[in-house]
Amino acid sequence: MSESFTLYKLIVLYMLEKVDFPLTNGQISEFVLDKGYTTYFKLQQALSEMVEARFVREEITHNRTLYHLTEEGASTLQFFGNKISPAIKNDIDAFFKEHRYELKNEVSVKADYFPNNLGEFSVQCRVIENEANLIDLTLTVPSEKEAQAIRARIPKGAAVVAMCVEGRLLSSEALAQQLAGYAAGGTSKVCFLVGGSFGLDEGIKREASLRLSMSPMTFPHHLARVMLAEQIYRACTINVGTQYHK
Repeated sequence: MSESFTLYKLIVLYMLEKVDFPLTNGQISEFVLDKGYTTYFKLQQALSEMVEARFVREEITHNRTLYHLTEEGASTLQFFGNKISPAIKNDIDAFFKEHRYELKNEVSVKADYFPNNLGEFSVQCRVIENEANLIDLTLTVPSEKEAQAIRARIPKGAAVVAMCVEGRLLSSEALAQQLAGYAAGGTSKVCFLVGGSFGLDEGIKREASLRLSMSPMTFPHHLARVMLAEQIYRACTINVGTQYHK
């Protein structure tokens, strides 16, 4: 094994040791390639060998691969970390000082889908802090396509509002209070789900933080979207005190 190839592995171990969250293959690759330490293919070979040696633990989902530092990897770094030059360590430290918050946000929300025993698909969305689940949400959907669509479109950390005819009827003022409550509780994003011709999956409605109805009457879902957009705008103007709402 060449000394330079060993260095690539130590760089990855040092990166994982400097943070309290896993790093994705893309995050590691972006930094290493941007600094010109090695090529993409040599880095991937190094990562593969570290997984086999149990220096790192690999976590694979449908859309990304994450790496966790193991005890074996930490011990290896402790013995051989002096092979990493101060200049490279400074590069890594500066990178995390500038990007730590966005890197952590990127990996703190994990979403995946898998077939269940009912012949349908389950979508699991988790918000993770220090290896513990803060939120663990599982939705049941009738198809893999819909599972993928939901997983891709629910924003990170968003409160989910399911639009359905059996939901709560709120005035514009009450909706404004609901949105203000989300903001006061630290939730910066709200995701409103409007289904198609056959409505939303029951699993989605059960797991939503709020079921909301605009009327006991039935509207075409395209029209419902326009009406909902107007009501969201109206609620926001109420909260900021403009003259739109009368």
